[in-house]
Amino acid sequence: MIKKKFFKEITNQDFLMLGDMPSIGNEKLVIDWLKSNYFAANYLKQVLYDYKAFVCSRDNEGNYLWQGSNYGDETVRFDPLKPSSILGRELCRVIVEEEIDRMTPIFHKSPGEKFSYENSDVLSFLMSKRKIFEWLFLVLDINGIILKSHDGKWIGKNNMRSRDE
Repeated sequence: MIKKKFFKEITNQDFLMLGDMPSIGNEKLVIDWLKSNYFAANYLKQVLYDYKAFVCSRDNEGNYLWQGSNYGDETVRFDPLKPSSILGRELCRVIVEEEIDRMTPIFHKSPGEKFSYENSDVLSFLMSKRKIFEWLFLVLDINGIILKSHDGKWIGKNNMRSRDE
């Protein structure tokens, strides 16, 4: 079992919102819940951008187009060997294995439409990838955002507090 170590305080609001996870029976069901959660997918979008697995550019109409950093180019921009931490290397392994770094160009906000998580092609793409959510499960557990309760179920730390009160 991995000893909980808080690497750094994560202040991303989408990440912290996952602390509101309801009580869920097992790890597989938690990962399924995460895969259907737009806050989880949006947090992962930002992490992948920070790791340079995604790049973002503007088209001629001013819309933002996202794509995998290694999509359709002989020049490899994403380097999976760069991170020094175990979690970083595991994330990079997942990025390459699920070909996230080769995502075709798609919009986060569709041109001419009001933004919503539900209409984001980038989030839909991520929500189709299971292993990235398995990695997120591990990060949430290590950082104490989700906890295994005394009854063996997983629960968000915010709901654990309210259950104890």
